Amino acid sequence: MASRGIKRKREDEHRRMGAEMVNIYVGKGPKEQHFTVHKELLCNKIPYFEKMFKGGSQGATIINVARFPEDNIINSFDVLLG
Repeated sequence: MASRGIKRKREDEHRRMGAEMVNIYVGKGPKEQHFTVHKELLCNKIPYFEKMFKGGSQGATIINVARFPEDNIINSFDVLLG
């Protein structure tokens, strides 16, 4: 019985996160870092990304990619995703 509850919880989490992924690049050159994130999870938690990936920026919406070359916040972005 316990395994059925765990399975249901995993299914709920998967549904909430969605299967679609987005690629986010922070920094530039050799210091550029790539993050792959569940689109639904990111958009549900951060309104900025919801606007970007769900209607604000047609390019980002179509290819599911965001680039932040001028940002030097690789460690901060990693913490944000955590």
